[in-house]
Amino acid sequence: MSVFPSVDNYKLLTEARRNLGLFQHHDAITGTSKDWVVVDYGTRLFHSLMNLKKVIIDSAHILILKDKGAYNYDISTPFLKMDDVQSSQDSLPHKTVIKLTAQPR
Repeated sequence: MSVFPSVDNYKLLTEARRNLGLFQHHDAITGTSKDWVVVDYGTRLFHSLMNLKKVIIDSAHILILKDKGAYNYDISTPFLKMDDVQSSQDSLPHKTVIKLTAQPR
């Protein structure tokens, strides 16, 4: 468990909670913010969503393992991939087709 990036994930969760709190400001909720502020809200929420996906991937990896000692954190080879990809806060997400094979992963 010492290799699990808990400190990094905690920081990502904290940042996401702060951004969510910011987004709940009355100007964000009512849509009365200036254009550049709306873009900033969108960018912050987008980055928070991307970071939370990373936390979910890391957490699912450690939780699904039967032998926790076999856990190996490698940022270049994620344990799972999310089914949607979005390049920026103002673009539509693209679904990823998951191909199943008889070969175990």
